[in-house]
Amino acid sequence: MGKETRVTCDSCGVDVFSKKYFTLNVRKVAHGKQTINPLIYLCPKCFRETKLALLLFGTEAAEE
Repeated sequence: MGKETRVTCDSCGVDVFSKKYFTLNVRKVAHGKQTINPLIYLCPKCFRETKLALLLFGTEAAEE
């Protein structure tokens, strides 16, 4: 019996194994201590949406 590797997009669930996919390392810093959270796998479509959301959130927060 062989092992089967499946890599799916954490946002939409599409199988991205042996295809192009992106990973995000999420780090949280609180009170001077850094916590590294698990890696997030994203398909190109979800990565674009996430990147756009981060950019839009960043500009809105800067205006306030």
